[in-house]
Amino acid sequence: ASFASFVFSIFCMASQERLLPLQPLPQGHAPYSPATCGALALVTLSFCCTALYLGSSSPASFAYVQPTVTASASMLTPAVRNPVHLRAGPHAQPGRPQSIAALGGLPETPGASTPRVVSDAVGLGAIPTALWAFAGVFTVAVVAVWQRWSRRPSMMLLDPIDVAPQWATMAVETEPPRSQGIKPGTPRERYPAKELCSRCGLCDTYLIAHVKESCAFIGDGMSKCESLEEQVHGRGRREDEAYTGVAEEVLYARNAKPSWDITPQPDGYASAKGTPQWTGIVTQMAIQMLETGAVDAVVCVQSDPEDRFTPKPVVARTVEDIIASKGVKPSYSPNLSVLAHLEALPDVKKLLFIGVGCQVQAVRSIEKYLGLEELYIIGTNCADNGPRDGLQKFLDVASKSPDTVIGYEFMQDYCVHIKHLPGSPIENDYEIIPYFSLPSNYLAHGVIGEPCRSCFDYTNGLADIVVGYMGVPYFQTPMTKHPQYVTVRNARGRQMFDLIRDRLEVMPTVDSGNRKPFVLQTLEADDAAFFGKGPPTGPPPFVANLLPTILQWIGPKGLEFGRYSLDYHYLRNWLYCVRNMGREQAERHTPDFVKRIVASYNTNGELDRMLQPQENVHAFDVPGAVPHPPGWTGGLQYDEKTGAVIGGGKYMASRERQGAEAAEDSAYCVRCLPATPHQQPPLFAI
Repeated sequence: ASFASFVFSIFCMASQERLLPLQPLPQGHAPYSPATCGALALVTLSFCCTALYLGSSSPASFAYVQPTVTASASMLTPAVRNPVHLRAGPHAQPGRPQSIAALGGLPETPGASTPRVVSDAVGLGAIPTALWAFAGVFTVAVVAVWQRWSRRPSMMLLDPIDVAPQWATMAVETEPPRSQGIKPGTPRERYPAKELCSRCGLCDTYLIAHVKESCAFIGDGMSKCESLEEQVHGRGRREDEAYTGVAEEVLYARNAKPSWDITPQPDGYASAKGTPQWTGIVTQMAIQMLETGAVDAVVCVQSDPEDRFTPKPVVARTVEDIIASKGVKPSYSPNLSVLAHLEALPDVKKLLFIGVGCQVQAVRSIEKYLGLEELYIIGTNCADNGPRDGLQKFLDVASKSPDTVIGYEFMQDYCVHIKHLPGSPIENDYEIIPYFSLPSNYLAHGVIGEPCRSCFDYTNGLADIVVGYMGVPYFQTPMTKHPQYVTVRNARGRQMFDLIRDRLEVMPTVDSGNRKPFVLQTLEADDAAFFGKGPPTGPPPFVANLLPTILQWIGPKGLEFGRYSLDYHYLRNWLYCVRNMGREQAERHTPDFVKRIVASYNTNGELDRMLQPQENVHAFDVPGAVPHPPGWTGGLQYDEKTGAVIGGGKYMASRERQGAEAAEDSAYCVRCLPATPHQQPPLFAI
């Protein structure tokens, strides 16, 4: 028992110190602490004390408990090893030896050799037990003292650390007290940012202790990025950098010489080869940073083995792990969940983090707590992201083959470009869908997440270098051969870009047209769909295909199109924040550069008029709308696959319905259906 207790104590300490390659424990099941191991050591010591007490207090009892020990003593007579010849003592009980003297046939008289034999037997039985007990206590004490003194646990390095969302909360305790991350499966409404939580992964770890200062949707929210810009880049953005953010250089580029096999693969993005989302600029930069030793690891996002669009953040330690992370996963990704593992990776002193705006703002806010010597950040543009089921809702109506989609992008030809797996039913595995053919009313809710409607950092202003698409005109070529635009913000960004410059085809930027007439028109059309008052269906196919051609002639191009997109998104999101948060909190949340853009479009009260409560034609309540009366049924009902209206279509308050008209409307309207896997629950109205 003492030996088993000692082994168990050592195993517990190894688990606590990460000396064994154990699978990460689910949240709520912490490794055994030093206190637990100490308690086990005390149990071991109790076995020792019990054995010593029994052996020293009653030789007869000890002989009964440990007969094999006495039987193996070499100084005992042959009679001991031959129980047939045992001679019972005066108080003998049938079948039970009474003492060492009785076992050995020795005289039971005072002064005889019995005390010497008893003493030897007690020593032989107790010493091994005591050794195991004290060895356990000594080992536990040494390791516990070393842990507290060094304040850094050791670990057998795993290469790479695979961090699925349900493991993202495993963190090695280094300094008490330690906050606990939120348990997997917790409803988003119970996170600190509630419905505005973008699931960045921060709150899934002990780093939740810093959520108030780091979350982009709590307190001062997105406005915190302006003060952080000065800390990260050494200066704030100038007046001419209102759209790009702090920038040393802005250019177009494509990766003309990728360092891996870019042949399309049937598994999409899962393997360490195959095509990236675009030409692989971000992937190539990460590979060069790791291969040259500029960083020790890269935080990037692979695909879940069961679903290529479900993100799986990892700490990549090899080139193969980075290549397996290529491609965009357009849904919420808990990238920050892996940062909790850096404490268990003592050799990672220089880190490259790849992420979107809200993630990067959180990383910059907690950078001082990570213990890194260098932190490099590659940012990507992000607009209108959402939950995984929202993505599926969009793909079901946008593509003719949603199950084979591996990537898509809204491009400057006013069309959605959709890539498919090799061998898909789509011609050339590439699909081009005009914006105007999409059912705007149906896609206005359940696709774009609430945090993305509250975001003002599409350009990723706190990254060292940003790779995106919004500012690039359409070059009449597929995404995998198309240029992107690159914004170099500081010296670290310059260092990363110079590593791959010889692989890139670099070209100057394009900037033409006038965005102003298009911004408010787009905003008004979007707002109408938000309240269910947009066109019930798209235009005829020939019209839907003609409109993009006309707009490419007369609309903004290049960087001016990027400004058009930013203006529209900033105005739309500002309206949402005021409706959802209230004017006071929205003012606190919105950065100053966005407020200036909003003011330029509100000179005659255009936006103020849009903030007036509006009639809502949807079958559910939305922020900024007149709430539906209690017991009201009706509103627009949609087909899940096509987005077509299948019920409702008329909106009349119940108090206005009378007689036969009310009966007719009741027969025509359909009661609001429960939420489906591809729809979010109804939003609450203010």
